[in-house]
Amino acid sequence: MSASKQLVRVNKGIRESVLFVFIGEPGTGKSTIMQKFMSMNTRNLIIPSNWSEVGETWKNMGVLKPSSYLIRDTLDPKGKKQIVRYRVEHLTTFQGNKVIDVRLIADQHMYQFIPSILDANAPDLSFRYGGFYLDDMKNYIASVGQLPQAISNPLRARRHIGVDFFFACHRFQDVNSEFYGFGAKLFIFKTNTPPSPAALDRISPQCQAQLIRIIEGVNKRAIKDRHYYHPFDPSDAQLNDQLMKESGI
Repeated sequence: MSASKQLVRVNKGIRESVLFVFIGEPGTGKSTIMQKFMSMNTRNLIIPSNWSEVGETWKNMGVLKPSSYLIRDTLDPKGKKQIVRYRVEHLTTFQGNKVIDVRLIADQHMYQFIPSILDANAPDLSFRYGGFYLDDMKNYIASVGQLPQAISNPLRARRHIGVDFFFACHRFQDVNSEFYGFGAKLFIFKTNTPPSPAALDRISPQCQAQLIRIIEGVNKRAIKDRHYYHPFDPSDAQLNDQLMKESGI
């Protein structure tokens, strides 16, 4: 984590909350590296990609169970439409590391789950002060279009709500473009799916060539070490130069 620590900013002696995205193929060790950051907080909430990998990847953790309820859709002019929301038992009071039982989240309502537990308009039901881990973001957060305010507001105000965000995905195209505006930092693992032109345009022009070079370097080193990864700041070319110099890429 020595190089990774350089992505953690400290302002006037106070550590800033982080927004880290881990990108790479399945089996490259993203979840394992994510776990190394859990010591940053005394409480961590984990949303696994599926329940089958909990026993191996997120083992020895307590389980929190979500339940669904309905609220009125404020965008419906007739006031008849309802939308699904979720609440999680002990979400605001638990300590230590807890994993969400994702078997209780209906497939057709997965996009409603994250807004439910981060919604700033319901502080008595939402997660605050800790590490928030989402192990496969494409299942829960749309990669295109505008993010719901119940997601974008907490990402923007993560320092004020005391939350560090950690997201994993398989492709650069899985990352919603708004994440870069919120200062997301990337951890790049082996990938055979390079960023599309649209995905590449989402980062600073000065950093685009650096990203391609890092991807090529990571893929080359992953031939011998499948779990090799490299940190990347989409908006700080000077830091990327330093990180690449240290790694020899």
